[in-house]
Amino acid sequence: MDLRPYKPGPIEPVCLAGENVLLAGRQGFTLYTVAYIEPLSRSAPLVQDLGSLAPGVPSALTSTENYLDAAYGQLQQIRVRVLDDINVTIYQPQAQARQANQNITALINAFGALYDPDDHMSEFFIFEDQRPYVQAVNPTQYTNTKSRLSYYGYKYVLSGAGGTLSSGGKIAPLASFTSIKDAVESNKRFTVVPIGGWGR
Repeated sequence: MDLRPYKPGPIEPVCLAGENVLLAGRQGFTLYTVAYIEPLSRSAPLVQDLGSLAPGVPSALTSTENYLDAAYGQLQQIRVRVLDDINVTIYQPQAQARQANQNITALINAFGALYDPDDHMSEFFIFEDQRPYVQAVNPTQYTNTKSRLSYYGYKYVLSGAGGTLSSGGKIAPLASFTSIKDAVESNKRFTVVPIGGWGR
């Protein structure tokens, strides 16, 4: 089975229980073992409505806290389906747009389902409380009454040096590295999972 982030096709876990994940972010690289996996089904509780939008007017930069916050010691793999006629930018962290190169930021919209029916290009990962923010713009000539995003994916309970968390607190990783080179040279097997944005 070919397990990896951003895989085309229907969403699959990036790794299996008992396997290692290396969380790659701007602050370094941390290694954990996956103890448990659970799906987050596409359903009404995971639909966020940014409200009515006038033509060309952006919504407020809005937290996904009530929809996508992960508990300490947990990782989430999320895809997004845009349900209404809006263009959406995802920020993670709050001041950093995702899907950005040096000069532009790519947008997610409802038409994406025509060429990306499984939403794999919208995939992102959330570790603990590193919640993303979203902002929508109405590209039409009429006012939208709703501006909805539907989230779905998988939740991973991670195990670190002290095992899994039973309640509260932080979880210590199995190992930490300052570079991907150091992680590779450790000879540990893992799937690399990008968390947060990297910047332009």
